[in-house]
Amino acid sequence: MPRTVVYGGKSGEGKKGVYQGSPSTPEPDSYSERLVKFVPAEVLAFYILVATQFGSRQGLLIASLVIGTAATPLYLWIRNGALPPEQQARPHYFLLATLAFLAWAIGASPRTGELLGLGEDVSAYVLLAAAFLIPLADQAIQRLQD
Repeated sequence: MPRTVVYGGKSGEGKKGVYQGSPSTPEPDSYSERLVKFVPAEVLAFYILVATQFGSRQGLLIASLVIGTAATPLYLWIRNGALPPEQQARPHYFLLATLAFLAWAIGASPRTGELLGLGEDVSAYVLLAAAFLIPLADQAIQRLQD
């Protein structure tokens, strides 16, 4: 299973928005599959470790947040390049994945929420809202592009 969202192929014929890939082309990911793929686990693991170990050092926390924000689309872009063309993510995926990283960093690390002046309840809400809305936004953007 690819790490990026699979959008499926379009033949350009038939009803708009209906999957028409060849038998060798995987079907597009469902909402729940997209939900899982928008958890930036590899970069988030680095960030949570740093936030846990060095979160009291504000400069390191800020630097790690910047590194994680930059690393998320870069890591996914590199992984995406190894996939066959019909499984490669669309450009908007990288922006949405970066937003997902930021939401997860805020929601999973109380120190990040504090750094941004958010309470624990608001930090948790940011994560919940992003986890719900980002895959939904991805489907809406895909629909507009097809």
